[in-house]
Amino acid sequence: MYKIGENYKYIFDSNGLNGASQRRPESDPSKYADIVRKYHKDFTDDEVKKCLHMLRTEGCGYAALVNTVFLRFFGEEEQFQKIFGYPMYTSDGKLNFDDLLVDFYCATDNHYGLFGFDLVDKKEDEKYEKGYGTTLESSEWRFETYMKKHGVSVDVRQ
Repeated sequence: MYKIGENYKYIFDSNGLNGASQRRPESDPSKYADIVRKYHKDFTDDEVKKCLHMLRTEGCGYAALVNTVFLRFFGEEEQFQKIFGYPMYTSDGKLNFDDLLVDFYCATDNHYGLFGFDLVDKKEDEKYEKGYGTTLESSEWRFETYMKKHGVSVDVRQ
Protein backbone atom coordinates (compact mmCIF):
# COMPACT_ATOMS: atom_id res chain seq x y z
CA MET A 1 0.00 0.00 0.00
CA TYR A 2 1.23 3.48 -0.78
CA LYS A 3 1.41 6.45 1.54
CA ILE A 4 0.93 9.78 -0.22
CA GLY A 5 2.46 11.67 2.71
CA GLU A 6 5.66 9.65 2.45
CA ASN A 7 5.79 9.88 -1.33
CA TYR A 8 5.29 13.65 -1.30
CA LYS A 9 8.89 14.34 -0.31
CA TYR A 10 10.14 12.44 -3.38
CA ILE A 11 7.90 14.25 -5.85
CA PHE A 12 8.21 17.87 -4.66
CA ASP A 13 10.99 19.95 -3.19
CA SER A 14 10.61 21.98 0.01
CA ASN A 15 8.96 24.81 -1.94
CA GLY A 16 6.37 22.49 -3.46
CA LEU A 17 8.02 22.76 -6.87
CA ASN A 18 9.01 20.19 -9.50
CA GLY A 19 5.58 18.75 -10.00
CA ALA A 20 3.63 18.87 -13.24
CA SER A 21 3.51 22.24 -14.98
CA GLN A 22 1.08 23.10 -17.73
CA ARG A 23 3.65 25.57 -19.09
CA ARG A 24 6.52 23.24 -20.04
CA PRO A 25 5.03 21.34 -23.02
CA GLU A 26 4.30 24.52 -24.98
CA SER A 27 8.03 25.30 -25.08
CA ASP A 28 8.78 22.18 -27.17
CA PRO A 29 5.75 21.30 -29.34
CA SER A 30 7.58 18.82 -31.56
CA LYS A 31 8.44 16.72 -28.51
CA TYR A 32 4.74 16.25 -27.71
CA ALA A 33 3.28 16.18 -31.24
CA ASP A 34 2.96 12.38 -31.28
CA ILE A 35 1.00 12.40 -28.03
CA VAL A 36 -1.29 15.18 -29.25
CA ARG A 37 -1.85 13.37 -32.55
CA LYS A 38 -2.76 10.19 -30.73
CA TYR A 39 -6.05 11.96 -30.00
CA HIS A 40 -6.13 14.51 -32.83
CA LYS A 41 -4.77 12.56 -35.79
CA ASP A 42 -5.10 15.30 -38.40
CA PHE A 43 -3.61 18.17 -36.40
CA THR A 44 -1.09 20.27 -38.28
CA ASP A 45 2.03 21.53 -36.51
CA ASP A 46 0.24 24.84 -35.90
CA GLU A 47 -2.75 23.04 -34.37
CA VAL A 48 -0.41 21.06 -32.10
CA LYS A 49 1.10 24.36 -30.96
CA LYS A 50 -2.37 25.81 -30.35
CA CYS A 51 -3.36 22.71 -28.34
CA LEU A 52 -0.28 23.04 -26.13
CA HIS A 53 -0.96 26.77 -25.78
CA MET A 54 -4.46 25.98 -24.56
CA LEU A 55 -2.98 23.46 -22.11
CA ARG A 56 -0.73 26.23 -20.79
CA THR A 57 -3.66 28.59 -20.29
CA GLU A 58 -6.15 26.14 -18.78
CA GLY A 59 -4.14 23.19 -17.54
CA CYS A 60 -3.53 23.85 -13.84
CA GLY A 61 -6.29 21.44 -12.77
CA TYR A 62 -4.92 18.78 -15.10
CA ALA A 63 -1.42 19.30 -13.68
CA ALA A 64 -2.65 18.91 -10.11
CA LEU A 65 -4.34 15.62 -10.97
CA VAL A 66 -1.22 14.36 -12.75
CA ASN A 67 0.74 15.10 -9.58
CA THR A 68 -1.55 12.74 -7.69
CA VAL A 69 -0.80 9.97 -10.19
CA PHE A 70 2.92 10.34 -9.50
CA LEU A 71 2.30 10.38 -5.77
CA ARG A 72 0.27 7.19 -6.06
CA PHE A 73 2.69 5.28 -8.31
CA PHE A 74 5.98 6.45 -6.82
CA GLY A 75 8.19 3.38 -6.45
CA GLU A 76 6.02 1.40 -8.87
CA GLU A 77 7.78 2.39 -12.09
CA GLU A 78 7.02 -0.81 -14.01
CA GLN A 79 3.33 -0.66 -13.10
CA PHE A 80 3.20 3.01 -14.11
CA GLN A 81 4.65 2.31 -17.55
CA LYS A 82 2.41 -0.71 -18.06
CA ILE A 83 -0.71 1.32 -17.23
CA PHE A 84 0.04 4.63 -18.97
CA GLY A 85 2.45 3.64 -21.72
CA TYR A 86 5.09 6.16 -20.68
CA PRO A 87 8.16 5.66 -18.51
CA MET A 88 7.88 7.23 -15.08
CA TYR A 89 11.27 8.89 -15.56
CA THR A 90 12.77 10.84 -18.45
CA SER A 91 16.10 9.80 -19.94
CA ASP A 92 17.83 12.33 -17.65
CA GLY A 93 16.28 10.80 -14.51
CA LYS A 94 13.54 13.35 -13.82
CA LEU A 95 9.93 12.39 -13.19
CA ASN A 96 8.09 12.35 -16.52
CA PHE A 97 5.22 14.65 -15.63
CA ASP A 98 4.92 16.21 -19.08
CA ASP A 99 4.13 13.16 -21.22
CA LEU A 100 1.38 12.09 -18.85
CA LEU A 101 0.03 15.63 -18.59
CA VAL A 102 -0.22 16.08 -22.36
CA ASP A 103 -1.80 12.64 -22.71
CA PHE A 104 -4.38 13.29 -19.98
CA TYR A 105 -5.21 16.74 -21.37
CA CYS A 106 -5.59 15.59 -24.98
CA ALA A 107 -7.61 12.53 -23.99
CA THR A 108 -10.13 14.45 -21.91
CA ASP A 109 -10.16 18.18 -22.68
CA ASN A 110 -13.67 19.41 -23.51
CA HIS A 111 -15.22 16.15 -22.31
CA TYR A 112 -18.14 16.09 -19.92
CA GLY A 113 -20.41 13.46 -18.47
CA LEU A 114 -24.12 13.25 -19.11
CA PHE A 115 -26.11 10.34 -17.68
CA GLY A 116 -22.88 8.32 -17.51
CA PHE A 117 -21.90 8.97 -21.14
CA ASP A 118 -18.61 10.62 -22.07
CA LEU A 119 -19.48 13.48 -24.43
CA VAL A 120 -17.27 16.05 -26.14
CA ASP A 121 -18.05 19.71 -26.67
CA LYS A 122 -15.97 20.36 -29.80
CA LYS A 123 -16.76 24.07 -29.62
CA GLU A 124 -15.79 24.57 -25.97
CA ASP A 125 -12.50 26.30 -26.79
CA GLU A 126 -13.47 27.85 -30.13
CA LYS A 127 -14.42 31.22 -28.76
CA TYR A 128 -11.41 31.52 -26.49
CA GLU A 129 -7.81 32.42 -27.16
CA LYS A 130 -7.08 31.32 -23.63
CA GLY A 131 -8.80 28.39 -22.02
CA TYR A 132 -10.91 28.77 -18.95
CA GLY A 133 -9.80 25.68 -17.08
CA THR A 134 -11.89 23.04 -15.43
CA THR A 135 -14.67 23.10 -12.91
CA LEU A 136 -14.74 20.73 -9.96
CA GLU A 137 -17.28 18.61 -11.82
CA SER A 138 -15.36 18.49 -15.10
CA SER A 139 -12.10 17.69 -13.28
CA GLU A 140 -13.80 14.83 -11.49
CA TRP A 141 -15.36 13.46 -14.69
CA ARG A 142 -12.22 13.81 -16.80
CA PHE A 143 -9.86 12.27 -14.27
CA GLU A 144 -12.12 9.36 -13.36
CA THR A 145 -12.81 8.68 -17.06
CA TYR A 146 -9.11 8.84 -17.99
CA MET A 147 -8.06 6.57 -15.16
CA LYS A 148 -10.88 4.10 -15.86
CA LYS A 149 -9.70 3.83 -19.49
CA HIS A 150 -6.33 2.86 -18.07
CA GLY A 151 -7.81 0.26 -15.75
CA VAL A 152 -7.35 2.25 -12.55
CA SER A 153 -10.33 2.82 -10.28
CA VAL A 154 -10.39 6.24 -8.60
CA ASP A 155 -12.98 8.24 -6.75
CA VAL A 156 -12.40 11.98 -6.95
CA ARG A 157 -14.03 13.84 -4.12
CA GLN A 158 -14.75 17.52 -4.08
